[in-house]
Amino acid sequence: MTWHVIRQQSTRVGDPLFSYINTGRFSEKNRVYFEEFTNWKTGVSLNVSHSAIRQQESISPAWEYPENGFFWSPNSRVEDGYPEEEAIACYEEIDHPSGYRTTDRFEVNQYRSFENGTVFVSCGRFEGHVRKVSEPVYGCYYNETVYELGKKWLEPNPGEKWPLKRIMMCTKPNDGYFESKLVGCTKENIYNTTDKHIKEIIYYDEINLNSTNEEAPFFKCVETKPGNVELVEVNHRMILGCVVDNVWHQRWTPWKDDKRGAIFQCEDYEQYEKKYCYVAGRQFEINRELKLTNGCTFLCHPQTNIYNCDQTSKMFKVVGKPRMSKLM
Repeated sequence: MTWHVIRQQSTRVGDPLFSYINTGRFSEKNRVYFEEFTNWKTGVSLNVSHSAIRQQESISPAWEYPENGFFWSPNSRVEDGYPEEEAIACYEEIDHPSGYRTTDRFEVNQYRSFENGTVFVSCGRFEGHVRKVSEPVYGCYYNETVYELGKKWLEPNPGEKWPLKRIMMCTKPNDGYFESKLVGCTKENIYNTTDKHIKEIIYYDEINLNSTNEEAPFFKCVETKPGNVELVEVNHRMILGCVVDNVWHQRWTPWKDDKRGAIFQCEDYEQYEKKYCYVAGRQFEINRELKLTNGCTFLCHPQTNIYNCDQTSKMFKVVGKPRMSKLM
């Protein structure tokens, strides 16, 4: 079956902008529609698939189909009606254990995590074209799942007596490894309603480790043994803080540590940070160098205080066996 469409020819002077000109002739084969284009320079004709629509009575301009990781939509060039297809969204195929496969679609500026969180796939647009970028995820590997840095998730509490869950968080020190750290626990609350259709509402409080919930009665989240948490009822509210050397320090409140020669501050979730060096009653900024009267150079390092001396000083005690170097 063939259709002939009469189109008014352009009266503009000069060569067409594109090599192929739409002849206006259509054809159909196996429910696939073709449109004919002719190269005005060579005279060679080209049949282009207009829309591959099966089991439909008419062509819909909103029709989309997935292929090669993208959802495509039919379009046409304004100048000569040349058909084309443009990507409008992304997708990934997911294989399920039972043997079937599904398509997970995500739009531009959205992303998905696959392979137990080990692969991060983003759908974006660059220079007018939709593209899909896959990147490995770096973070904490816990129970066969990878969690990004700063990500929090819930884990069951071993041997729990209450509907209690542990709150975990992926952390990483400045010069350390990724660590799945216990940062809190959840407390179940039941609220009875007067609605005959809804008997009760259950919601959960997120309580940070060594802290309490905000409203009475107060329960403190404590780690009774490694990896196990418990809620202990207390008489007053306890805000977030850090426990260092068995001493509790309030969040964002600095304290002096004479033994380590530093001023620390509790930041968040049991994490504390060195803010200044503190030596002989004086405070020094991080990364500052200071020449001492004994010829040594003092460096306030983010992790530890460093003394660089060319000669042995009586004020220092050498611990361990000194290493001798040979000059070549």
